[in-house]
Amino acid sequence: LLRERAPEPSVSTPLKERKTTTYPLSSAQAGLFVAQSLNPDSTAYNMPSKILIKGEFSVKKFRNAFISVIKRHESLRASIHVEEEGIVQKIHDDTSINIELLEIHSGSLFSIEKEFVRPFDLSSAPLLRVCVIECDDFTHVVLIDLHHIICDGISLEILIAELGDAYNGLPLEKVECQYSDYIEWLNSAD
Repeated sequence: LLRERAPEPSVSTPLKERKTTTYPLSSAQAGLFVAQSLNPDSTAYNMPSKILIKGEFSVKKFRNAFISVIKRHESLRASIHVEEEGIVQKIHDDTSINIELLEIHSGSLFSIEKEFVRPFDLSSAPLLRVCVIECDDFTHVVLIDLHHIICDGISLEILIAELGDAYNGLPLEKVECQYSDYIEWLNSAD
């Protein structure tokens, strides 16, 4: 999270103006939705991550960094719904995030991690949760859990890298395309 990276110049085209906030799911997302719907208490499609931070850490700065990343990526503000036209994802404007704050005085980090990973209600955005655990003044553990319907392994790497850059005040590259653009492209090819 506290890595340093020299800013890279980027040339980009602006994102197209959004006409709607509701999009169909990709076939992969639809499969995940069906699987989760068949077993709503399952955490099989959760993507938990743990980041160990040594040194000074500001929860306020971290929250602001997370909000800036959520603003950039529609999928982090998505919820999934069944409507007349089928299963859709709705992109919400709200970029707030509840960051759970815990301190470990006694007890196990493992038990906290285990309790942290729990099923998501796919109809309620955001489909992610965050917890900051203070182990001591200079050791923190950040837990992030996302549902796979909004994020894959590569996207998670990008999210964590952007989070670190935003936390450190580094410029973030412009977002060239949202996942909804990809879905629209896929649907236009049919």
